This record gives sequence, C-alpha cells and structure tokens, in this order.
Amino acid sequence: MYAQTSKIRLWSKADGKGSNHAELWRFAPDSAQNRNSKAVIICPGGSYHHLGLKNEGVKAARWFCSKGYDAYVLRYRVAMNGFHHPAMLEDFERAVEMVNADSIGAIGFSAGGHLVLMAGAFLPKDKRPAWVAAIYPVVSMQDSIAHPWSRKSLLGRHYTQEAKDKFSMELQIPDDMPPVYLQVSDDDHTVNPQNSIALSKVLEQKGVTYTFSHFNNGGHGYGFGNNTFNSTSHWYDTLYQWLQTVCK
Repeated sequence: MYAQTSKIRLWSKADGKGSNHAELWRFAPDSAQNRNSKAVIICPGGSYHHLGLKNEGVKAARWFCSKGYDAYVLRYRVAMNGFHHPAMLEDFERAVEMVNADSIGAIGFSAGGHLVLMAGAFLPKDKRPAWVAAIYPVVSMQDSIAHPWSRKSLLGRHYTQEAKDKFSMELQIPDDMPPVYLQVSDDDHTVNPQNSIALSKVLEQKGVTYTFSHFNNGGHGYGFGNNTFNSTSHWYDTLYQWLQTVCK
C-alpha cells in the first residue's frame, strides 16, 4: 500500500540552520501505477512546541498514499528546541522547494493547521500549496480565543498587539487564498472552536473556495488515529471527495 522511502534533511550547515533536525519524511504508494502525480505536505500539531508525529503525521501519510499521493510529513522546528517564527514557515517553504510533483497540497492539525494557513496566505504564489486542509486548527492570536501555548511557542514570551494581529489568520486571508478544507468539533476543549468559526466567516466574505465540516462532537487531536470519532465520522472520506473537486 505504501512505503517510507526516505528522510530528507531540510537544511545543511551551509544554510546556517544545520544544527537543527528539521526533516521531510517521505512516504510513497507502493507502485507507480497507484500514483496520481500529486503530493501533500503534512504538518502535525503540538502547540508549536512539539510534534504529534504518529496520528497527525505517519498515519495521515499512509492514508494519503492509499489515495495515490506522495506524502511528506514535515518535521518542522518548534519551541521545545528553541525555535519560534519564522522557523516554522521557513521549513514549510523549504519543503515545497524539495517536493517534485505536479500539484502540492498541505494538511495541518491544530498548530499545524495554523502553519498551513500561513503558507497559503503568506508565501509567494509559486510556493503556496495548491490547497489547504486545516483540521481543528489554531487560527487566532487574539486574547479572546487564542490558544495561549501555541501563541507563546510561535511568538515567544514577549509579543505586541501588532504581532498578534499579523498572525491571526482570520485577519490575514488574501483574496487569492488557495481552496481551504476546514474542520472542527464543538466539544474541542483544547483550541476554542471559535477559531474555525471566525475563519469560516472570513473565507465566505472573501469568496474563497472552501468547505467547513462542523461536527457537534469529536474533540481535539484525533488525527488519523484508531478512535471512535474516526470510525464513526469517516471525515477523511469527506476530505477525499473535496480533494477530487478542487484538484482536477
């Protein structure tokens, strides 16, 4: 069904970033005939402090491989190792440069959802993902609904209101934002669901192509793991149907 083919270091000592362990973990369908010439960069969550590489990384990659995608889990730099913005976005941009595919999309979970939204909004057009899927994402840095741990990990201990505004993605969506798949559950007690609700309203106002999968329950952190929500919701089937409409 799939094979992990390589781990690719993002930076060398010559780049001035060689002391970190930022990597791309590549997974590919097990045969060329199963490939669809598309790729996805997967950004696990972890509050920009650490990374949930299993359920929001490796298992996600296996699922995408089953659908014909080359899947790349991005082990981006995080605060646990002393990194803050712009390290995470630099790592994503570097990953895009290293992936060879006709179309490159991005999916992120929690803080990883914030990262792929930044990639869609902030990167040069030739480096932006073709589509963005943000699953129970961190969106806002505003005091009313921010996830404090993610905010501190991204911006450091000392930040201004200007910085909070700049990295509140509900305030930064451009008119040419790539298509967005957005998903949240009302019983998410980790990241306030109002993050996703606020983003959905802006996507609607901007006329961005998007789908909002809004569940009553499901909580936070289910990723692609073996759990009750995934076995009953089959949300990834909805995601796949959406991908077929936006990635023709």
